[in-house]
Amino acid sequence: MKKRVRLISVAFLAMAALTAFTILKSKTKPGYVGSQTCALCHQAKFDSLQLTLHSKIHQVPTSGTVRPAWTGSVSMGSSYSNATVDLLMSGPVYQATLTPTSGFPATYDIAYTYGYGFKQRYLVKIDSSFYILPIQYNLNKYLDNSSGTWASYNPGTWFNADGTLKTINNTFRKKSWDKNCSSCHITGNKIRKSIVGNDTSWVATWADASSDLNMTVGCENCHGPGGDHISSMNADDIYGPQKMATTSIGRQNEMCGQCHSRSASPQHTYEYPYNEVADSGYYPGEVLADFYAPWQTLFNQTGGPGVWS
Repeated sequence: MKKRVRLISVAFLAMAALTAFTILKSKTKPGYVGSQTCALCHQAKFDSLQLTLHSKIHQVPTSGTVRPAWTGSVSMGSSYSNATVDLLMSGPVYQATLTPTSGFPATYDIAYTYGYGFKQRYLVKIDSSFYILPIQYNLNKYLDNSSGTWASYNPGTWFNADGTLKTINNTFRKKSWDKNCSSCHITGNKIRKSIVGNDTSWVATWADASSDLNMTVGCENCHGPGGDHISSMNADDIYGPQKMATTSIGRQNEMCGQCHSRSASPQHTYEYPYNEVADSGYYPGEVLADFYAPWQTLFNQTGGPGVWS
């Protein structure tokens, strides 16, 4: 009986490993499979990652993730006629009401927290894009939430000088988290420009169907996309910073591109350039060398991408 149980256990483990391998192998290479997939073989390291602030960059708002007591109002200051952002709860849902000096207020559900160690901001979703509310909570000290203070954060994104709310138009959408922030703060980022009629917006997607778990800096941000590694089961296909000198340039660029793939103007002012007119830019999974070739002579020069050659 013991032998039979042992054989069943071995068979089960073999089947589980084969299933995981099949799932991973089916991913397009190079592809970001998500930290939850890395955990299939590296559970201990995955558990350690969950204890770091990298895993807490964005979190679903709960009593354990929202740092301040969610009550009161935050003033936008005299430059915005003292308009306010009022904090409230609707059952378990965290909400913020942007209250202008005139006109109708706007209430949004908090979709994600943004930060955990020193300060915290908050993301709301409008249509298909995320935006950072004009408020910030500053902790007393690093990881010390015994006290803290509220401050406004770029209120000019949301409010006019007279305290009225700005119109949600193309100018407003250019300030989205998706367009300006997502590249460095999630795993396997892709930004696509969406044009519907006269409306232009930017939408970010990430690993594991844009799951909450991978809206963080995960395993693949430092070790590169897992698609090649798993499909060949070759340890040389995955790497960390200590192997940068011996790893192919393509793999280095693929990893570094996660943070240096920012949307920008056709004048190439921010990291790897993103041509808004042609909707052309580098995204993880594409061949970076093919993308940056036209801008080789601009590297580290005025108006060019600020990257190493």
